[in-house]
Amino acid sequence: MAEPGRPAERLAASSPCPAEALRLRTAIMTDWRAFPTLDPDLPAELLPAGWPRDEARRLCVQIYDSLGEPAERRFREILSEFDPELAGLAAHHTFAQVSALESPATHRRTSFDETTDRDRLDLLSGGGQGPAPCDPRSGAAQEA
Repeated sequence: MAEPGRPAERLAASSPCPAEALRLRTAIMTDWRAFPTLDPDLPAELLPAGWPRDEARRLCVQIYDSLGEPAERRFREILSEFDPELAGLAAHHTFAQVSALESPATHRRTSFDETTDRDRLDLLSGGGQGPAPCDPRSGAAQEA
């Protein structure tokens, strides 16, 4: 279970505005893409006790997937200013769907991918607090 005040708990307790959801979702995927350079992808029995691989994966999946709908709304708003018809085609995807889209020839399937696919639904049932709510006048996230 996540500690109180952790990002996933804060997100579960409140709904970020679409602009903040898009920003956070982009940031979490950017951070996740850097994770393989930090983790040696060794079997669990060869890693030190408390190695954060599973927790990092759970947190990434939970945050990324929970922000999909509001981030999609903001993306559609931005795109509709340039091409309303194209904006109607925009749709978000889950972490597991992104993993499934990668070509096996270019993607090395790791234990992260397998565990993500297996545990994804379990992660969405967590609770906690979310980021600061949006200011209804400006649409910007309010400071805590």
